Amino acid sequence: MRNAWLGPLLICLFVGSSTATAAPAEVEAYLHRGELKAAETAMVKRLAANPADSEAAFSLGIVQFLRSIERLGQGLHRFTPGNPVRPLIDIPFLRLPVPENSKPETASLQDIRRILLDMQSELTKAEASFGRVTDDKVTLSIRILDIQLDLTGDGKPESNLRNIIARYLSGGRAIPAEERLEVKFDRGDVDWFRGYCHLLLGISEVMLAHDAQEFFETSGLLFFADVKTPHEFLRKLNENDRLYNIGNADLIDILVALQQIARLPMQSPERMKRALEHFERTFELSRASWKFIVAETDNDHEWLPNAVQTGPFGATMTDEQIQSWQLFTQEMSDILAGKRLIPFWRGTSEKRGLNLRRVFLEPRDFQILRWIQGTAATPYLENGPMTRPEVWRRLQDVFGGQFFGFALWVN
Repeated sequence: MRNAWLGPLLICLFVGSSTATAAPAEVEAYLHRGELKAAETAMVKRLAANPADSEAAFSLGIVQFLRSIERLGQGLHRFTPGNPVRPLIDIPFLRLPVPENSKPETASLQDIRRILLDMQSELTKAEASFGRVTDDKVTLSIRILDIQLDLTGDGKPESNLRNIIARYLSGGRAIPAEERLEVKFDRGDVDWFRGYCHLLLGISEVMLAHDAQEFFETSGLLFFADVKTPHEFLRKLNENDRLYNIGNADLIDILVALQQIARLPMQSPERMKRALEHFERTFELSRASWKFIVAETDNDHEWLPNAVQTGPFGATMTDEQIQSWQLFTQEMSDILAGKRLIPFWRGTSEKRGLNLRRVFLEPRDFQILRWIQGTAATPYLENGPMTRPEVWRRLQDVFGGQFFGFALWVN
């Protein structure tokens, strides 16, 4: 599922607007000027004066969430020619469209890990800020498309979310200048944001848990303009041989990259445990958010609609869709808790399954071919209750082939 990682970061922008316009939140003016740091300072000051100010806490969380995107973009801009990098092997977080860079720096693996760590820092702060919201009636109205971001790190915001959406999610089609896409965030959305903070933190922890040094040294040039590698000849290839322009050396480079990414040594087992905790919180917070959403009776610039509301661009949801989603999140929580097993794809035993929880708590080197074969699953096989087939059949019946897109939207 290509580009799935960016959906969580940008899907909140697809919000339809109604005819009435709510008073914009204080933080909106900062966001429209691209002054995220100043916005953060202002909201921190408000919270210091009144720790119970839920609007300030909500605003601070959104600012810090946006700063995680901004810092990711700045990091990628340093090492890529920009806008956007299009590697033939899709890796989460590397496909954010960033401005062109005529003088990209040479990247090391530690540089790339630092980008992920910086993003994690902002997401962790954002999640904590969202957690300070205590008012169940909190709302925050923001016209999202005019939010400005500094993706080059020069202190001058040059990217707005309108252009990012147009380039990345709208097939290059321009969004009309008069379109504002105002959204009135409310209490259910607080837990939605928190859930996505945990989702992105979990994905990044899995990436940081593995030793990618050999992969980076042999295949880093698939993704970045120049990398630190002992294989100097790779750096001296003619520009036409780089994967930005398909050339004669590409097939070999791609095969090597696939071979390297198919086996990644485990480096930091404790990060896999933290990833599990983040994924568990993702599903817990999804259920928490929907408790608020289904109880709503208004229909005011909704982000996630219940069965009697209208959502993005007139989208609606049925009670059956919402109930099916909630069953899915509970099933995933049971799987991550080890209460239900994933059916093993080899052999004939219907009672033997994979304990996914132990994959995170007892991690080993990642070897994709052994997982396909089944031998990598052997340490995690046990007898016990299986995930319920009816849950998955219901998802197929209710959503058809649209489930994954729906999942990225509703969390």
